[in-house]
Parts: sequence; C-alpha cells; structure tokens
Amino acid sequence: MHGGTDDRQGAARGAWADFPALFMENRQPREGNYLIVPRVSSERRYYVPTGFMTSDTIASDAVQIIPDAALYHLGVLTSSVHMVWMRTS
Repeated sequence: MHGGTDDRQGAARGAWADFPALFMENRQPREGNYLIVPRVSSERRYYVPTGFMTSDTIASDAVQIIPDAALYHLGVLTSSVHMVWMRTS
C-alpha cells in the first residue's frame, strides 16, 4: 500500500535495521518481578514449570509472562486443580 500506514511502518523497521542487537518493541516489565509460564509443556509432567523472574531477565517467545503477579497467581497455576483442568481441556 503506497502512502499508507505500511510505508511508515516499513520506514521505521528500516531504521531499526541499523541496530540488530536491539529490540524494536520492548514488552518486558521495566521493574519488579513477573510470572513466567511456558507456551508448550509435556503432558507427562505432573506440574507445568512456572516461576517468578526479575525484570533483568529477558523472556523469550517460548513463554508467556504475567507482569505484577502475586504469589496467589503462582499458587493457582501450580495447584493440582489447575493441572487437572489443563489435562481435560
């Protein structure tokens, strides 16, 4: 599309091509901890590996993050009730 939004996005991407070691979009929490959950896990596991990470740790695209999560959220996600629900849905 000429003269539209795609041209502006393409120009922005072109400018970022000069900095291949930097992220074009930063979606990491800037401060505090976040909960990390893998996108894929084995059905043979009793529990899905879940945990807290600091904002200094960069999450990959293989995980989902929950910013500003509390211990309560970790408890729910690692509970046996949640694990049974994950296996049946």
